Parts: sequence; C-alpha cells; structure tokens
Amino acid sequence: MTDSLARLPDRHGFARALEIELERSRRGDESFALVLVELGRFSRDAGSAGDHAVERVAAALGTVARVFDVVARVGLTRVALIVPGADSDGGSALAERLRVELRRDGCPPIDLSVGVAHFPDHGGSAELLQRSARAALGVAEELGGDRTVCYSFDLEEGLTELDGDPLEDDRPLTLAELLDMRDPDSIGHSQRVAAYAEQTALMLGLSSERATRVRLAGLLHDVGKVGIPSTIVGRPGPLDTEQSEEMRGHPEIGARLVEETELADLAPWIMAHHEQPDGGGYPAGLTGDEIPLEASILAVADAYAAMVSDRVYRPALGADAARAELERGAGTQFDPQVVQAFLASLS
Repeated sequence: MTDSLARLPDRHGFARALEIELERSRRGDESFALVLVELGRFSRDAGSAGDHAVERVAAALGTVARVFDVVARVGLTRVALIVPGADSDGGSALAERLRVELRRDGCPPIDLSVGVAHFPDHGGSAELLQRSARAALGVAEELGGDRTVCYSFDLEEGLTELDGDPLEDDRPLTLAELLDMRDPDSIGHSQRVAAYAEQTALMLGLSSERATRVRLAGLLHDVGKVGIPSTIVGRPGPLDTEQSEEMRGHPEIGARLVEETELADLAPWIMAHHEQPDGGGYPAGLTGDEIPLEASILAVADAYAAMVSDRVYRPALGADAARAELERGAGTQFDPQVVQAFLASLS
C-alpha cells in the first residue's frame, strides 16, 4: 500500500519491504541501514503542515536516494528509509544529503531528527532493528532535534531498578544504549565506574539503596557525550582548546537528558561529576560542600577507571601510580574523604 499524498509506501508497505530486504541480506550475507526521519516543528494535529513537509522531504529524497533505496511514510511526520549495502555511516550520510537538499528548495527549514540502525549489528529481525532505530531517534529528539544519532552499544542489562526488575521507562535504556560506543577507547568504562562508585558509596556508609542509585549514575555519568560530535568524542589523541570546551558541555547535556526520566534524582550528580573542591572543575566551578557527595564519588571512580585503562594516545597507568595520583589530587581535584574510602574499597 502507498500513502496517496506523498506517493510513498505506507507503514504496511514498509513492513513488507523491510522483511524482503532482511531476507535478501541474510541470503547474500550483506548489510543495510534503517533510517528513521522525524520532521520537527509540527504538532500531531497540524495535518496540512505535516503533509506539506512530507511532500518536500519526499521530493528531496527523490534526488538524494538511490533507485533501489526504499522510502516510506510510516507516520504523520515520520519517514523511514531502507538503504541496501550501507552501514550506519552510510545511513547518516544520506540524512546529511537530505538536509543539504532541503536547504536548496527555498522553503522554510525543516528540523530533521534522524535515528540510524544497521543490519546485522543492531538487530537481526525487523522488530529488533526497528527498536534500535527508534532508540537512536529518541535520543536525537531528547537532544533537541535536528541531528542524527546512530544506534550503538547496549547497556540495557545493566540498568535495573532497586528490586532488580527492568526499568519500565524506555528513555533511560535509550540513553544507555548509545553510551560507550561513541568512543572505542571507552567500551566498558561506564560499567567499571559504576562498580567502583557503588563500592565507594558503601565504604562511606551510604545505604545499599543509595549506593545502587550511585551505581546507576556511574552507568550514565558520560551519557551527555551522545550530544558531542563523534569527531571529538572519538578523537585519537588530546583535544585542542576549542574541542575541549565543547567536550566540557557533556555533563550539562547528560543531566538534561536524565532529568526527564524516572532517574531524575541522578541529574545533579551527573551535572557535577567534573567539579573539583578547589573550584577548578566544570561546568559551574563549584567548591567544597557545594559539590554533591555522590558527584564526588563519581569523579574519583571516573578518574581511576580512566587512568588504569589504555588510550590510543597513552598507555594505562599501573594501579599503584593511579592510587598515587588520587592521593596527590585529594583536597584540590578530589574530595579527600572520597579518595580515602575509594582506596580502602580497593584493598
């Protein structure tokens, strides 16, 4: 079936096309990208405006998409694309070409939030692949829209409520799914920070429930990096001044993302996990007791986990050297009581 207005396949036609592409790609051991495009600035009842926007996007895709790419209208203001032979980068590149083409038509700009998933890496079935693309699209929209987000590493198993049941709110899972793979160096980093932070919280006498919340904050402490360009997050070397300044925005982005979920109580800790007792941290330059204890725990756990891990531009420090660095920074860069508790938790 087709959508009569834009003359695009509708959601039913798209579902059939996706199953056909899955079967073709499985047989040929090939890949493809699934791209979801949400057109912004339209309310759900703004039918005519949304229809006109879809018509413009359909016309632009007629220029930038290949003849064998599948384009379908799957919602009032949502378009889906199947891009055979493409990986996530290929799907993202198509989205960027679409943005460029829309700027050329002389009409008012359209915000495009784009989520990209890749077969087979991000799902071997239609259901899983669409879930991955929707997760990426959800983060693009949470970040303010008009950007492209590619699905990546899944931390869903690590995010549980206090009773061990899966979180019901999809958004925390969506955030976590994109956390570590933005930077190849950081795979597993958040899990290590979470474990260190929970141990330290318990050593400081926090309740087991509070320590569990600190662990969750450890899993999500760097989630704001999904809003930083991948050329900066994944840069294979030290950042220059301008790049460092942009990277410093990740605590605020992360806090903004988390505060709209059931994990909102973690937002102040995520916001402050790069603050320092001497006021030399960021983003607010907090000092001493202005910094939440939980944020100070994250800061120490984050620093140690980073120091004992290899980076493309430096080898890992040994455990003794990393401990010495923490002791050297106690009172200036780190909360002394947290450093003491952290080191005790390692013993």
